[in-house]
Amino acid sequence: MKSEVIDGTEDLLTFIRRMPPESFRCYRGQSDASWGLVPSFYRGLPDFEPKPSDFDDGEWLGELERDIYREFELKGRLYAPKKWEFHNPWHRMILAQHYGLPTRLLDWTKSPLVAAYFAVATPEDRDCAIWCMDVANMTVPQALGRREKNSGFRLE
Repeated sequence: MKSEVIDGTEDLLTFIRRMPPESFRCYRGQSDASWGLVPSFYRGLPDFEPKPSDFDDGEWLGELERDIYREFELKGRLYAPKKWEFHNPWHRMILAQHYGLPTRLLDWTKSPLVAAYFAVATPEDRDCAIWCMDVANMTVPQALGRREKNSGFRLE
């Protein structure tokens, strides 16, 4: 992973101009560079008592996540836009993310300027970060999201 320090709008615009026009990149802005690419659901876990490593992480985290989304499912309907498919679990999670609930999702955008906005919108006394991912050169496993016949996923 390559890192570059950008100090201000002019540096950011210079960085954007250097990008090959045919490339397909996604950007993520964060107000705290120390977060890394960690979804909000996992960021607070190191400060949690008892430590998640003291018991079965997977089961406990699954129950915590289930309870958060159940409550949001009950109360969030009031805030869902009229045409929103609230019955769809993915749409519910996206709406939960929008309203600040901790989720496993990471928001990305095709615009480096939108990412820059999210990086600096919340003033912090620390460095912010803009992550850049070259989607065209990502290595994606051929079988991503697929399983062999008779093992749980329908093959079309």
